[in-house]
Amino acid sequence: MIKTSFSISGRLTHDAEIKQTKVNQLVALNVAVNLRVPVREDGKVVKWEDKPEFYRLTKFVKNAESIAKIAKKGEFVVASGEIRQRIYEKDGKKETVYDFIVDDGALEFPNAKYSKKEEPAQSAPADEEIPF
Repeated sequence: MIKTSFSISGRLTHDAEIKQTKVNQLVALNVAVNLRVPVREDGKVVKWEDKPEFYRLTKFVKNAESIAKIAKKGEFVVASGEIRQRIYEKDGKKETVYDFIVDDGALEFPNAKYSKKEEPAQSAPADEEIPF
């Protein structure tokens, strides 16, 4: 099976959200990424500007509280995983949503300060529907 993957690094725009699914928990993370884009005049680049983009990541886990302790607004995060497409109908129109599902062991907070006594959250299967 071929999967569409992503790799992202940026800053959290909110504290992590914990949601309960039928089987386990998920952590929702909102990540802001700044892209440098050229500003052109007469076909020449005259300056560069930052263009923010925002992504919502989902991580299925058995113990979401351990991630939520670290995943606070402004924290730098690095993640990778799979992009899944969902199509649903709303008000008679088809809507398409892309879910960014973080893989096992693919979520890091390189600048986080946390106690060594805290155990990392165990991942859970991501075969459930995302409840939002």
